Parts: sequence; C-alpha cells; structure tokens
Amino acid sequence: MGTTPKAVDSNSGIFLTLKNGATAAVEMDGNLKDARITGEDKDDLTFGEVKAGLTKDAFLTLKAIQSTATGSLWRLLWDNPGAELAVVYGPHGNAVASEDAPHFIGIVKADGRPEIGTEVDRQKKRGEFDYVMQFIDGPEIDTGV
Repeated sequence: MGTTPKAVDSNSGIFLTLKNGATAAVEMDGNLKDARITGEDKDDLTFGEVKAGLTKDAFLTLKAIQSTATGSLWRLLWDNPGAELAVVYGPHGNAVASEDAPHFIGIVKADGRPEIGTEVDRQKKRGEFDYVMQFIDGPEIDTGV
C-alpha cells in the first residue's frame, strides 16, 4: 500500500532578515516584492568542485520598494555598499524554520549602491529597484532542528 502524498502549501509571503556586523538582524520582507536564490555557472572550477556538484555560484536576487527611509532595505544597501551581510531567507513566509518550510542561511556581499529613480506614473506607484548579492558563504538549508 502506497502512501498518499502530502499537499504542497503555496508560499504565503517572504521572510528575509539581513544583519550587518554586530547590529541586530532586521526584517526586510516589508520592503520586498520578490526574493530568489539563483545560480550561475562558475568560470573557474576545480576537479573537487565538479566532483562535489558545486559548479554554480549562488546569488540572492531581490526586487524591492525604493524607500530612502532609515531602516529600509534600499537605505541599508546605500549606506553599506561593500558590506558582508548575514541573511536568513524563508521563501514560505515563516519566521521560524521547520522541516517542511526551511530557511536558507548564509553570508552575502553587497556590491555597490542600489539605483534610485522613478518614472512619471499617473497611478503614483512606488519606485522599485533590483539588487543582486553573491553568497560568499552558503546558502545552507536550516530546518530549525
């Protein structure tokens, strides 16, 4: 007798915190429209990396609201253009990692200041910006166990 597959829950949001040095981690999900961990083929591989299946560099790719307010994602990146930031990313929107809804953790490197600017829009939409940070450590999966 086979087991019945468990239903897959859809994402209820995004949970993302960034921590700069000794400062407290700051929740950034209120600033985000999209967050993804993406990969690109590495240019310079070792035989060990190929054997271990580590052939891609990992990136945290964000689309966010352009807010210059203190504490916003845009402002954190603008004020710390070369910072190494500890990241906790929960693609299911959960603040606590679990076996079925894990978090992904690591260290990302900010690379320059984010863009700023908006276009004329009669509907007064908020400005947005895209930003990509490379993982310099991780990402690793965290199930909270």
